[in-house]
Amino acid sequence: MNQAHAAFIPSAASLLHFYTPDRQTFYRRQGWQTIEDSTVNGEDLSILASRPMHDAVGL
Repeated sequence: MNQAHAAFIPSAASLLHFYTPDRQTFYRRQGWQTIEDSTVNGEDLSILASRPMHDAVGL
């Protein structure tokens, strides 16, 4: 996921978002925050968000 942060092109978006059905703990350890838990097509999943690295270091 660090590659997604590094490749993120500055734009109007200030957060990266994605969802995962089963890797919440791993991504929380990486600094992602759960913004919503949901069920889609009968599958429980979490939507997570993180600031791009350039925002975190003030670039």
